[in-house]
Amino acid sequence: MEIEVIEPDYYYHIFNRGINRQPIFSSEDHYYKFLSLCKKYLPNYADVYAYCLLPNHFHFVIYIHPDGVGGPRRGVKNPLGVLFNSYAQWFNKNTGRTGGLFQRPFKRKKILDQEYLKQAIYYIHRNPMHHKLVENPFNYTFSSYQTLINNQATMLNREQVLEWFDGRTNFIDFHNFKFESYLSDFLDLVD
Repeated sequence: MEIEVIEPDYYYHIFNRGINRQPIFSSEDHYYKFLSLCKKYLPNYADVYAYCLLPNHFHFVIYIHPDGVGGPRRGVKNPLGVLFNSYAQWFNKNTGRTGGLFQRPFKRKKILDQEYLKQAIYYIHRNPMHHKLVENPFNYTFSSYQTLINNQATMLNREQVLEWFDGRTNFIDFHNFKFESYLSDFLDLVD
């Protein structure tokens, strides 16, 4: 299988799951630790537009800064790999497990148009519903949906996301509809 190289100045849908579909988050502390590592490793490398962390997998929509992989943090060749490895080491230490945590390589899909970008964000926020964890994207704590519709401080590029959806009200309305065609393009990615 050929691995798509991550290139600067592009948007990507980044996703992965635990080896053998095993949990990668088994307590609230695990989700919060992963998000704190995202805040540590991603801002100098990528802008984050959406995310969702589920018990055995995660999704992100990010934009890789034009100054390239590694960006201004000299010596960091792949901040995504550093993020995933840092979390895996922390997780293993805190749960008494050993070995790899994530399937390798992590999946990435280059996003080449705004319509696909909106579809990816929609899919990511509705993913907890697809897995029957909640009945509404607003009710899932570990996704970017709630943060995007409120005014709390965030690592997300909220203004840009809301602009793509023509404002907060349209963003909410868009996410309340079930677009089968949007979901069908994504359902086989991680499942």
